[in-house]
Amino acid sequence: MFDSLNIAIVWEQKEWGGIDSYLCYMINNWPNQHDSFVIYYNKENKGALRLKKILNNKVEVSFKEIRSSFRFKECVNFMDVLLKLTAYIITPLLFIHSIIKYKNIFKHENFDVVMAQNGGYPGSYGVISSLFAASSTGIPVRTLVVHHAATKPDFLQNSFRLIMEKKLSVILSSVISVSKVTEETLLKNTRIFDDQNCYVTVIDNGIPSDSEHNNNNESNAHLLTPTINVNDKLKIGILGRLEPYKGHDDFLCALSLLSDKCRNKISVDIIGSYNKCDYDRLMSIIKILDLKDFVNIKGYVDLPVRDIVNQLDLLAMVTKTFEGFGLTIIEALYQNVPVLATKVGVVPEIFSNDSSLLVNVGDYNDIARAIELFVNSPNKEIFISEEVKQKLARYDAKYMASRYHQYFMFERIKIS
Repeated sequence: MFDSLNIAIVWEQKEWGGIDSYLCYMINNWPNQHDSFVIYYNKENKGALRLKKILNNKVEVSFKEIRSSFRFKECVNFMDVLLKLTAYIITPLLFIHSIIKYKNIFKHENFDVVMAQNGGYPGSYGVISSLFAASSTGIPVRTLVVHHAATKPDFLQNSFRLIMEKKLSVILSSVISVSKVTEETLLKNTRIFDDQNCYVTVIDNGIPSDSEHNNNNESNAHLLTPTINVNDKLKIGILGRLEPYKGHDDFLCALSLLSDKCRNKISVDIIGSYNKCDYDRLMSIIKILDLKDFVNIKGYVDLPVRDIVNQLDLLAMVTKTFEGFGLTIIEALYQNVPVLATKVGVVPEIFSNDSSLLVNVGDYNDIARAIELFVNSPNKEIFISEEVKQKLARYDAKYMASRYHQYFMFERIKIS
């Protein structure tokens, strides 16, 4: 049995998000204090900056910034669009360049594991390229972790995806999915598993216990009051980047259908980073629908998700397309904060089908109905059923971390 593991985490992304919290909870609850982590992140990765602040340093963790071969920049002018289009066309060349870059990094290290973090699949080709580099430098365990849906290739990249995925099926130790529904999209929309050389392991994300969280974050309590609306109204929060697929537009339209009596009882905070285009779009909707008296766009709030959710009476997650895991939903439920959510991705796995706060995507009337029901109910505890509470036991950070550690140890042993 190996005494310790030296683990490289490759993580290229643009913004902060659920992966930040996931990595924090996994590393903070890692069972072997002799193991070590090196996190490679691109300089545009705001989540890595957040992660540095919230780790508790129980295990050795170092951060190394790299320059990604792929662009992570908003398209604000014609030149940006042209550069992005060019990069799309020459993706195979950039992929090879990225493999060489990571190969030069790994050959000077002695890693047992490369753990590549991708949001959706294919997500960041830079992250995937690190697995090819790990294979060529002899790193034994090579795992791709997928947090969101896998999509089918478009026409222009079909051949590249086919070649890449056929090779991935050989070089990967396995793919780890954070939910059953994400696993299903991987099996359906990729060719990685055609030859049955590779397989998918599902490891549910987990969050820390209340006692552990309180010990780690007591110093943040004084920051909450000026950040979140505090008044005698019910506080509804919608968390996530202000991107169209997150459903903010639908939620605002639903708010316009509420009765005046209901409106007067609530305040709504929209919390998440944004670009100018998305901010202007939502502000325009708020103005047109006359919601400005009780709806506020807070932007990014530099606090742990749990501290934000703890100040809400209701969390709204009205994603239009897919939820790979919904870590924020679990955070809320653990703190007895009811959740209004669309029936997408992992959401039906978490809730029972007859939950009164589950709504249909894009159905403004259904969303408005759920809000009215919640606001007018004298007993808010009924919105988290005993069935849901029992399901929460599987979403434990210590259990998640132990499963990852166990998996890597056994993979390492099998290869020896």
